[in-house]
Amino acid sequence: MNQGISLLEKTYGVTILIAAIKGRRWGFSGDFSNKEIAVVPSRRIQLNQNTGAVVYGWYDLDVGKQRELERKLLDLGDNSA
Repeated sequence: MNQGISLLEKTYGVTILIAAIKGRRWGFSGDFSNKEIAVVPSRRIQLNQNTGAVVYGWYDLDVGKQRELERKLLDLGDNSA
């Protein structure tokens, strides 16, 4: 999943952090110390029951690119479930 996330970040110019979902809580998992996280609103996308993606830079994309990115993230989530 990490390679897919890196490719999506480069393609869309966003930062994506993977989060573990436990009930209503989303907790970041993995190493994200090498990522630049902009101070901008983010979008949470639930990939499957236990995993989500937090996308920084989401609102800088046009609606078509947002839909495309969301679809690709959901595909990654389906493949990792």
